[in-house]
Amino acid sequence: MSEYKTLDELIVRRVAEKRIQFTPLFCANAIQAETRRLGTALNRDPYRVRDGRLQALKRLGQIAYSPKTGWRKQDPIAGEKP
Repeated sequence: MSEYKTLDELIVRRVAEKRIQFTPLFCANAIQAETRRLGTALNRDPYRVRDGRLQALKRLGQIAYSPKTGWRKQDPIAGEKP
């Protein structure tokens, strides 16, 4: 899990700035570089690394997804659901 720590932090920080869809989320240079690095290190397609981390962060309750607004940081106090 620690190998994904940097990527997870970058994703959460990016969606905390504003609600964002999948493609623009990964156009950020730092996120794109980290997914490529992990993809190479783990011998996985970078797209699969990205999607896997989004789903893992969603399961952990750190981010949420809505078809209308895209990915956003989950509000732990209100516990709102998409």
